[in-house]
Amino acid sequence: MSAIARDAGVQRPTVQGYFQILKDTMLADLVYPLSLKYRTKEVEHPKFYFFDNGVVRTLNNLVKEDLEPIEKGFLLESFILNELRAYNRYFDLGAEIYYWGTHEGAEVDFIFSRGKKPIGFEIKSSTRWRNEDGFELNRLIADKKIQRGFGLYLGKDILKIGNVEVYPVEQFLEKIYHKKLQLF
Repeated sequence: MSAIARDAGVQRPTVQGYFQILKDTMLADLVYPLSLKYRTKEVEHPKFYFFDNGVVRTLNNLVKEDLEPIEKGFLLESFILNELRAYNRYFDLGAEIYYWGTHEGAEVDFIFSRGKKPIGFEIKSSTRWRNEDGFELNRLIADKKIQRGFGLYLGKDILKIGNVEVYPVEQFLEKIYHKKLQLF
């Protein structure tokens, strides 16, 4: 928010007020970082997401344009966030959604947490899952900071890379909504 305030030439509280309006009107939300008390300095700033990918594309005047690769990843991540929130509410799980990251650049897109059973999610907009895509999830599982790790991608195969369960997005959503895959 400080960077936005600086770029816009306004005070930080003004920017915070506008972000609060977006939250209050349910047009956007913030995902806060979860401190896993890891052995490195963790990030402390929230990530901003609009409630709908169409809003993002409309605000950028891109509705009729093809998706750019750089845009595709963020939009898929936003889509998964909204699906996890819907799943959480529909089944009344009582979970909270966070993300985790370090100042060195390590990150897990989402941490779905209920009690002492956090689950990590890494989202990739590629059709191929690479072993290194789940590195941080495997590391956090090995260090007992999270209980399970899921990789979601646009490919076709269900995989198991180390301790990370990797699913095509569509199959993952079908399994959780039909209770064929329990997260907790």
